[in-house]
Amino acid sequence: MIQITKLLHNPHSIKVLSFLVGLGLAVLLFHKPLTTEKTLALSVEEIQGRVVPNGNKCYSYVAEDCPCEKSVSK
Repeated sequence: MIQITKLLHNPHSIKVLSFLVGLGLAVLLFHKPLTTEKTLALSVEEIQGRVVPNGNKCYSYVAEDCPCEKSVSK
């Protein structure tokens, strides 16, 4: 407890602590939450019908319409 009071009475440490508190407030005020959307790297036309070998098996991509659920990031 005594070390904290010595720290608060030092003019140099007050400047450093004020800077850290100001930086923290600025981050809280101007922070924008990241939102990511899952998108394909290739267009559907480029993927449709493509045959891809993997090991000793081959896979063919077929595009289908399906309902999407958006995930909410926390």
